[in-house]
Amino acid sequence: LMHPPNIKTIQALVVTSLFEWGQGVGYRAWMWIGMAVRMAQSLVAMRAETPYFKRSAAVAKTFGDEACERENRTIWSCFVVDKFMSCGSRRPATMTIEGLGVPLPLGEQDYAFGSRPTARHTYKNVRDSPSLQKAYGTVEHHFYVLCRGIDIWSKIYGWVADGGRAIPGMTDPENAPWIESSFWNGLRKELLDWRDTQEDRMKYPRAKVAVHAVFGHAEVFALINLTYYLSIIFLRREYIPFLPVAETAPRGPIDPPLLTAVAPAGWWDENAAELFDAAAQITYITEELLQANAPLMMPYAGFCVYTAAAMNLYITAFPDLNHGRSTHAASLAECNIKYLRELQSVWKIADEWVSVISHARSLFQRVASNKTEFKDKCRQDYAHLENSM
Repeated sequence: LMHPPNIKTIQALVVTSLFEWGQGVGYRAWMWIGMAVRMAQSLVAMRAETPYFKRSAAVAKTFGDEACERENRTIWSCFVVDKFMSCGSRRPATMTIEGLGVPLPLGEQDYAFGSRPTARHTYKNVRDSPSLQKAYGTVEHHFYVLCRGIDIWSKIYGWVADGGRAIPGMTDPENAPWIESSFWNGLRKELLDWRDTQEDRMKYPRAKVAVHAVFGHAEVFALINLTYYLSIIFLRREYIPFLPVAETAPRGPIDPPLLTAVAPAGWWDENAAELFDAAAQITYITEELLQANAPLMMPYAGFCVYTAAAMNLYITAFPDLNHGRSTHAASLAECNIKYLRELQSVWKIADEWVSVISHARSLFQRVASNKTEFKDKCRQDYAHLENSM
């Protein structure tokens, strides 16, 4: 690690970080990716005078175009895993998408055939150009699409990890989620803008997993859509009751900190519909992956399924919180649990997820069957369970 930075060492550190994550040792995973990031940043700094997208033909010839792009993709992989391992202010990410200092990854065909494009673009170039955003929102540029999605997801997850609506000021009228200028709405707008730049064939359920599997794109197609629906769940579930002991329709939080403004008509219905649909879509994606013989047995996919399982179990126990629209939630939850049990044979972190889901199911069922017993309970009484979810 004390030698000059090189790509192979960076790649080894990234893989080690992912392994530790799968073993359920988040702190070690964060430390390993931190070392990879520092080494990658050193590599970029060493070559700052001749950045990749401005190198002379002689330099490119010396290193080889393929090796240069491998270096570029390794740095972007550091960025993605850095975001995976971050957790708000407790475990902050190190890299920012604006400050990477390297061009966006090549399109898949250019990379596969070793083509040299006439121009290389940075994230800022694409961000500031609507036409480039559309050009990069395709299957051909799925690596970039995923990187941007993970960046947005990391912001949402960081907000929730730092307290979500419990962050000082978040329950003030100007920060109510239905206010266009609110912090929450800013996160949601960034998520929807990312989604809007994607071509239709990138969007599930409009496009199906099986079709992408034919072309070898099932994994990345699934990851992009899992990221989208996972982000929706984390945004939306911050504004539902933790234990709705006396609720007969969708509504907002009933435990402190409470919102100080009144929601417009229909907002809670919309919140519930989008939340529980996202949990269903995550389940459908993972089931279609199994049917296409392309299962995603990786920690991030497992976390998506784990999150969906909690919401499917919740709405199974409290169907009125979505007007009875989630009619298949119970069977979807069973699919989630089956997936997580299979993941246990691959990654130790799944043991914890299965345990938490078992406790959540038991609690939801007990509350649903005997609401009187739980009428004085609140989310603080189950802080450990809530934090685990």
